[in-house]
Amino acid sequence: MIKKLTSIQNKVKILLLAIACSIFSLNAFAGIIPSDTNVCVGSPITFQSTTTGTYSWTFPSGNPVTTSTSANPTIFWTTPGSYTVTLKVNNVTTGTATINVTFCAGFTADSTSVCANNCTDNYPKMSTACVTFTDISSGAPTSWQWIFPGVPPYPFITTVQNPRVCYCQPGSWDVTLNTNGPNGPHDTTYHNFIQAGNCPIANFSYTDLHHHDTICVGKCLDFYDQSIDLPTGWKWSFSAGATFSPVSDSLIQNPTNVCYNAPGTFQVYLIDSNTYGFDTSQVQTIVVTPCAQPSANFTIPHDTICVGECVTLTDNSTQGNGAILERDWSMPGGSPVIVDTNQVPACLQYGYPGRYQITLRDSNAFGADTVIHYVQVNPLPNITLFSTPESIIGDTITVLNGTCVNITPGGDNVQGEYFWSKILSPGVSAPDTITLNCHDTTGADIANCTYITACPTQTTCYYIITDWTNGCSNKDSICIKVVQSFDIFVPSAFSPNGDGYNDILYVRGEGIKTMDFAVYNRFGQKVFESTRQDEGWDGYYNGEFANSGVFDWYVKATLFNGKAIVQKGTTTLIR
Repeated sequence: MIKKLTSIQNKVKILLLAIACSIFSLNAFAGIIPSDTNVCVGSPITFQSTTTGTYSWTFPSGNPVTTSTSANPTIFWTTPGSYTVTLKVNNVTTGTATINVTFCAGFTADSTSVCANNCTDNYPKMSTACVTFTDISSGAPTSWQWIFPGVPPYPFITTVQNPRVCYCQPGSWDVTLNTNGPNGPHDTTYHNFIQAGNCPIANFSYTDLHHHDTICVGKCLDFYDQSIDLPTGWKWSFSAGATFSPVSDSLIQNPTNVCYNAPGTFQVYLIDSNTYGFDTSQVQTIVVTPCAQPSANFTIPHDTICVGECVTLTDNSTQGNGAILERDWSMPGGSPVIVDTNQVPACLQYGYPGRYQITLRDSNAFGADTVIHYVQVNPLPNITLFSTPESIIGDTITVLNGTCVNITPGGDNVQGEYFWSKILSPGVSAPDTITLNCHDTTGADIANCTYITACPTQTTCYYIITDWTNGCSNKDSICIKVVQSFDIFVPSAFSPNGDGYNDILYVRGEGIKTMDFAVYNRFGQKVFESTRQDEGWDGYYNGEFANSGVFDWYVKATLFNGKAIVQKGTTTLIR
């Protein structure tokens, strides 16, 4: 209470003795600094000297002393009047101060922060909206008038000496007290004295199969605050026998892994609080029994994995007093998709980052139990290999024997190291030389290089693996196909009869970087076109078999050595 009054009134002296007075500015006198010069009867004043030395203070009619040698004495007066305070330092008068003491109206309250949403004293589980005010005025008043702007009928006025009123409307409210008696009328107003607002309404839930009040011995529960009106503090009460670690978890918003390892009846409730007060939830009772029903449980080796990484689930359920009749797995977002919910896949994977829920429900003749675990799937770093002088991405580049190629990694989310390796074409046992930008080396494994220069003499694939700070890694590869010469041609005939031999008309050859290929019938109609060497004509035109005959073709291509080629000719379609 005293701390609250100090903040509102900014008058330490008034609140320490609970005597309210008007607020005065701080005055300084030559050699003396009093904490105030206009005070109420009984209000303490602290004096300070502006110089140092041996002090001799004189306080006419002061209490508890009239003289003092302290550096900072505190004095009050019990009789109204004007008093002159004198200070000598080293036996030399250094200053005086005049203190005016009067009777004042004043009061205290049993609370200055209240719950406006508990407007009566009839709900003890929540802090009340009601406040008891106590008159502590000086001057022996005989009548009182209180004015409460924040109390209905807004304002509420009463002449009771020590009233109790209820604040049902949120806000910061003034309180005014007018007194009268043999020493005259006095009044005081404490501005923004009462802070009224909505206290939280406490409520919570916990994880269980269907939120039953009866669980099995050994079951662990997670508790979730579901309170409204913005609580800022939580205190959970668990009956003895409920175990959790650390104990401080009872002060967090959502305590988890609260385990019940012995049979019995246990109560749980939650106290929520904020600036205005507190509320206590309804008590929930949890009955723990030695279960005949199964106890569902499974483990995950790692609850944080990478996209595409395998998760192996181990079923650790116990059957209770009867065999498990039904076991249902649910893992939305996982692959493969579960068809038989009684079976868990040997390799569970996730194709996208996110947090995924895995649920197992076991049941027998006596009941059922469910357990839920979560797995966090982190994204992979994005890594792509580029080759120069040919500017292609991934797949295969064709070069003449003796050509060197720079291979450079690119992408984003790459914050770790690069790990390089290579695989030669089948039947080649001697390792090729891979030249690094920093030094030359030979061998199959090359680590942490920003690029490599490859001069293969045989078709070779180069691989890179990179890791990320989240523990995930990714890889890419580029293959360099080594040929002795570049050429291009189109077969003179093909037979699309479905026998698997020469069914498609392709552009053939080595070292083709780009191409435009078109086939025309004898009427000059274009029956096929393609820009990819691996796409050929299957003998269809407008969805139907083309007739046997001679067709013209035209190809315009650019080779990897930069040479441009334009060819045309004919091919015979044979049915």
